[in-house]
Amino acid sequence: MIITDDNFDEEFEKLCDILHISYGSWFEFVDNLGDGFFKQTHELGFEEWINQKVNAHYNPVGNVYPCISGSLAYECGNGFMICSYSEPDIYM
Repeated sequence: MIITDDNFDEEFEKLCDILHISYGSWFEFVDNLGDGFFKQTHELGFEEWINQKVNAHYNPVGNVYPCISGSLAYECGNGFMICSYSEPDIYM
């Protein structure tokens, strides 16, 4: 599918609904992915590219906790839709 100004919002909302992520998670639409993205298969069976890291975050009282943040990219006919995410890493 080719993404245009006319269909971007509709296609982005479809992607968010499939992935169960917020419409506010959009980061950008790019022609090519930069360094640091690795291809993986989503649990629903389609390809996605991921770029993530673990950061240290502080809550208002100064306690530190690890947080995973990154970007997920999904290929369209003319580029990639990139969604960002951030979540506490409860396994560390």
